[in-house]
Amino acid sequence: ATAAHPARHVPPLHLSHGDVYNYHLCPRRYLLQDRYGFAGQVIAPLRAGQSLHRALEIYHRLRRDGEHVSADRRERIFERSWIHPRSSRDAKAEHDRLFGVFTRYVDGFERGDSGRIRVVATEQPFYVTEGRGVLTGKIDLVRERDDALEIVEFKFNRNPMMQDYPRLQLDHYSLAYPTSSPASWSTT
Repeated sequence: ATAAHPARHVPPLHLSHGDVYNYHLCPRRYLLQDRYGFAGQVIAPLRAGQSLHRALEIYHRLRRDGEHVSADRRERIFERSWIHPRSSRDAKAEHDRLFGVFTRYVDGFERGDSGRIRVVATEQPFYVTEGRGVLTGKIDLVRERDDALEIVEFKFNRNPMMQDYPRLQLDHYSLAYPTSSPASWSTT
């Protein structure tokens, strides 16, 4: 006689948009990097993007909380967010270029639509369950404009190998807010 084995509970598969995209781009890279934990070197565009994301997140949180962000305070925000490169050779030029991008965005936000836009959340985590899987991620900015929610994903560099990445990311993120309209801001 054999004893019946109880059915095993299989936990849902948790994937981020990056996991899905990495698998789509190169299954072996996905396996090595995302599942086995072999990390590649942080390259300059990623470091630059992380610096810019941090600065924008702090700026938008302050605006959401109703605070005025002076030019001096913007500079302090950026300095606090700046991730210094290992090589100091190009650090000043990279710093100045990124600070220019940050300043142009903030100036445009302050000058233009800031009266009609309400910041709802920054770095908003989300979880969407579909079947046996869970899609997870963090939305850079959720804002309300004219009574409609918008999802904003900031992109700093355009990688020719990943041209469809921003659109797919917004499509995935819009699953968390099915009645909102995805928007994207990017710069080169």
